[in-house]
Amino acid sequence: MLKSVFISKARSQALKNVLSTSRYPLLVPRRRHGGLTTKLHPTQSRPLSTTSSRVETAKDATATSTPQTPSNFSSSTSSDSSPSTSSTLSTSTSSESDEAQPETPLDFLQRPLGVHDPPTSVPLSWSEKKSRFLSYEHHLKQRSHLIDETKKGYFAEFNQLKKNGGKTWIAPPVLIREDASLYFPDMKGKMLASSGDVLHTSDMCRGKISLMGMLTTRMSESHVASFIEPTIEEYKTNPLFQLVQINLQENILKSFLVSLSLSNLRKLVPEDQQSTYLISSQNMEYDRQPLGMTNKHIGYVYLVDENLKVRWAGCGFARGEERDSLRTCTGVLLKRLSQLQKK
Repeated sequence: MLKSVFISKARSQALKNVLSTSRYPLLVPRRRHGGLTTKLHPTQSRPLSTTSSRVETAKDATATSTPQTPSNFSSSTSSDSSPSTSSTLSTSTSSESDEAQPETPLDFLQRPLGVHDPPTSVPLSWSEKKSRFLSYEHHLKQRSHLIDETKKGYFAEFNQLKKNGGKTWIAPPVLIREDASLYFPDMKGKMLASSGDVLHTSDMCRGKISLMGMLTTRMSESHVASFIEPTIEEYKTNPLFQLVQINLQENILKSFLVSLSLSNLRKLVPEDQQSTYLISSQNMEYDRQPLGMTNKHIGYVYLVDENLKVRWAGCGFARGEERDSLRTCTGVLLKRLSQLQKK
């Protein structure tokens, strides 16, 4: 018995000597082992060895291994600054790199935009509403739309603004073929002019070449203006051409706030454009995807011909070639329409 006590004390003293001389961080829970209070190895579930070789090896590996500096950090910033300043700088730099992502190359518009059914200002009859409600295909479309909406995050549209400013495609350099183009859906809104008449786009745009601008935010106004200014300057005197701007506010509260600021809005919009400036609260939930309006914060521009078909479209801030293509395509449609009327 005395022999076992002596051996136990000897082991305890040897372990204390190892732990006192070693600087290895033993921040792990304790457990009883063979009558001694020992500490566990961070990566193993058995007591530490009484020899210091494994402890010293881990210590050397910890001392020699240094974190690699990210490529977007400058070496002078990471070496000259104090630890607290370095962590602050690294956090701010990483946040800036997340916000300013490199622009990814965009493709041209890959499909015609619009709806398949010709638009009309005549409301649906009761029988048409009933047949639509009982239509199996209509319910399948609604179901697929709801599934697509559930896949989107709450801030998905804000995150899209980090890439190319929310721009999702480049406007085509030529017109969309008439046989392949689709219709611009009917939209209803109040005229900005003092009369405040309710107008429908299907009635306004029929028989004319219309440049449609979809406005939802202040940023979208800048987007639309970057597209339309050269075209407006060149064709504003043409009687077959018109600019139609739609201030679309689907949110009830935003629509109410816009209605309270109509007087200020009339001061900002030129008087000759107020008769074709519509304020709409129409629900566009099922028309956004066909029109390519995937982001509510982005401005969209559509060139609609006399048959209410979308022949050209653009989004976001305009590039130089996009402005030129819009002006050229508008001139082509105006020339064709004038020739048809002469016949």
